[in-house]
Amino acid sequence: MKKILLLACFAVSSLTTFAQNEPKKVNFGVLANVNLAFLHATADFTNDYDNSKATATFTAGGYADFKVANTFTVRASLLYAQKGGRENEEGVNYKLKLNYLQLPVHFVYHKPLNLGEFYLGLGPYVAYGLSAKVSATEGGRSVSESIGFGSDTDTYKRVDVGVDFIAGLKFKNNLFINLNSNSGITSISNYDNPKIRNNVFGLGIGYAF
Repeated sequence: MKKILLLACFAVSSLTTFAQNEPKKVNFGVLANVNLAFLHATADFTNDYDNSKATATFTAGGYADFKVANTFTVRASLLYAQKGGRENEEGVNYKLKLNYLQLPVHFVYHKPLNLGEFYLGLGPYVAYGLSAKVSATEGGRSVSESIGFGSDTDTYKRVDVGVDFIAGLKFKNNLFINLNSNSGITSISNYDNPKIRNNVFGLGIGYAF
């Protein structure tokens, strides 16, 4: 009986140690970025293009990192993402803010370092429009209007699809610095010409659980 109890205790102890030492297959995290967003317009059948001026936006949300190999993960995120752009015409500052619920999926490479790890990822994203607002400011006075999403020419398409790039440095205390850039593939304009696409560059911080 004593031998059986000792073997049972040893087995439980071994399983507990194994479970503690086994690498986690899924990791979670939260992040927040400050962005510069602008709109990129291109005309069909020509090489003409134009970019709006950049406007400050932000992104916040969480992610799940699924380990598929020693140095590779698939990261799915759910983010509140602001996009848009601005222009100055005849002394009036026009600003467009587009608010999305965004789902990017990245294929991420992880490189261990002495201070933590470096990561690099690329993948597609799909964004669903929540709200849109345009504002105009002149001489200290400002007016704004919600324009929404839809199929009318004075609104924008609700769905935005593109490619997202991320890079960052995660420290051993699980804090990380994150860079990202996403470029729209589909036009958000309801006009056939020109095509208007979202572009965002961001820098932020986060914490991995």
